[in-house]
Amino acid sequence: GGYSEEQLMSDRMKVELSSGVRGASTLMTSARDSYSDDEKKEIIQLECALASTKCRMDLENTVCDVDGDKLFSTDSLAAVARKASLAATKTHQPIGDLKVSSSLALTSRAQFGVPYLQALSAWSGMYLTPWPFCTIGQARTILRNARDSITAAGKAWGRPTNSKIEQIFLHTAEADLEGGLVGGFVIEAERLYKRVLDLLAEDDVSVESYAATMLKTHCLLGLGKLYLYDAERLSK
Repeated sequence: GGYSEEQLMSDRMKVELSSGVRGASTLMTSARDSYSDDEKKEIIQLECALASTKCRMDLENTVCDVDGDKLFSTDSLAAVARKASLAATKTHQPIGDLKVSSSLALTSRAQFGVPYLQALSAWSGMYLTPWPFCTIGQARTILRNARDSITAAGKAWGRPTNSKIEQIFLHTAEADLEGGLVGGFVIEAERLYKRVLDLLAEDDVSVESYAATMLKTHCLLGLGKLYLYDAERLSK
């Protein structure tokens, strides 16, 4: 039952390969730990810039030209919403598993608007059923991250916190999740829809007229659904 020369050579190669993999892993870990703080910052910023660009490109690719008209592909929008929902809810892992502070990760993502873009894409309420791939807990987390990133950008670079257009979109997205997803607070949804309508009525809100009409219609439809739900509940 002895080993042949070929089997011995094969076993030796396996041992050497395993040792080589462990050595490479150790080398990569050592290299990763050798990055300076400035290099880590540049790497995490690069990752965030790529994530932001990818999100914007995905949104741009949902537009298709039909007889000279620019139309949105609902299938493409659904794919973007799904990818954004997954990306926004997964545990953040920097490139190369770099060990960076949570504040650096937050400010870097905020610098390029990643959480805000992901929130708008995951919501997709102006074109699809709002929050098509999220539970209410996931949707709340995504919105909280978007708001936290805006606050972080204000603290880090003096960026104006929550412009009115950002408030309008985030309030509308939150109203949709509270009023449309299982476990939501209907009273909060009503308050937020009305808040968006008030913001749209203000003179200094720079929203293109067609977009403003779409947003008003969306909020009025949302309020109508809430009132119908309430009337049905009271009639039972």
